[in-house]
Amino acid sequence: MAFVLKAFRQSKLIQFTLLTSLLVSLFFVYFSEQVRYEQSRLTTKNIASSYVSLIKNSISQALSATYPLAALIRNQKGDTTGFDGLATEMLDFYPGVASLQLQPNGIISHIVPLEVNKEAIGHNVLLDPNRNKEAILARDSGKLTLAGPFNLKQGGLGAAARLPVYLETPHGETFWGFSAALIRFPAVLESAKLPSLVAAGYAYRLYRVHSNGETTIFAESSSSLIEDPELFFIDVPNAQWFFATTPVNT
Repeated sequence: MAFVLKAFRQSKLIQFTLLTSLLVSLFFVYFSEQVRYEQSRLTTKNIASSYVSLIKNSISQALSATYPLAALIRNQKGDTTGFDGLATEMLDFYPGVASLQLQPNGIISHIVPLEVNKEAIGHNVLLDPNRNKEAILARDSGKLTLAGPFNLKQGGLGAAARLPVYLETPHGETFWGFSAALIRFPAVLESAKLPSLVAAGYAYRLYRVHSNGETTIFAESSSSLIEDPELFFIDVPNAQWFFATTPVNT
């Protein structure tokens, strides 16, 4: 009887030991996976953040093209002389900009380059119900606004930056119109070198969610994002864009 009892106790001890070992092993595997997962996310975040910075710099540089044009108009008290030469020279320094424009009273009157944009001459951006929201906001706030993205007549996606120009008059500042820069996607993102992010094994998507819930994608990799991507916020004038990225193989 004592032998049977001893064997039973040993059996229970063995079972307990095996169960404990199994639980420890499962915990170790789970803990290791969690560490690997967190390390993977941290690596993804660190790598992607540098590309997000490049995107921000690319967009900021493109939008800044509106300021020299506004300065020209203010210094010349509304005279547009010299715009064509200045804008033509500027385009070489702003590779993400498809065209530069002057829009006195909201009416597009000057565009560089002109040949491929002739149809836009005479268009009143303040009266266009499809695109005047940001133009009115720029005029009333005195701040640079960014409209878009929208489909361009010549194909592809574009966005329009408009900087309101005010002139000093005896009666105070008077709205003159806008200096504007049209940016195209994905051309404006070339300096961000997103293909190298893909080559490093990551998928990405740059997009905007509009107030009506509609999503517009500016650029994305051919590989799809997996669940729970790293998400970055990119603040642009009067809007916020999103950049999501995940490893292709986890």
